[in-house]
Amino acid sequence: MAKSVILIGDKKSFMVTAIAKELGETGYDVHQVNAEISEIDKYRAEDGVFILYLDSPEDIQDEIVYLRDKVIDNYMSLCVIGKHLDMQKLYQQIPEDKLSGVFLRPVNIKELGDQIDAIEAEESRRKQKKKILIVDDD
Repeated sequence: MAKSVILIGDKKSFMVTAIAKELGETGYDVHQVNAEISEIDKYRAEDGVFILYLDSPEDIQDEIVYLRDKVIDNYMSLCVIGKHLDMQKLYQQIPEDKLSGVFLRPVNIKELGDQIDAIEAEESRRKQKKKILIVDDD
């Protein structure tokens, strides 16, 4: 089964398209979505690791708040790719410790893929730990 990632960013962007292509070639099922709440909302935390390509954080403030809520409330795995200054702006909305991965541009796709593999392994372990068995002996 292919590993799945949801890549959030401008579909017309050369870098977003290049990242999607590279991840696809390394065995990932990549779903590209624009940074719009209506498009992001089509995917659930269980659908894969979310990757936000951060280009202009000031243009997507509502989407960042939406992603923050999903990360905190739904335990969604979110990686972010961006410039150092853009990351500092993002950390005002989403604390760095809530992000699954942070990659400064230019990003190394192999390193990104390795990090996604580690995130998926951790998610699998976390989901196994959250199972609770309730026995009613009445």
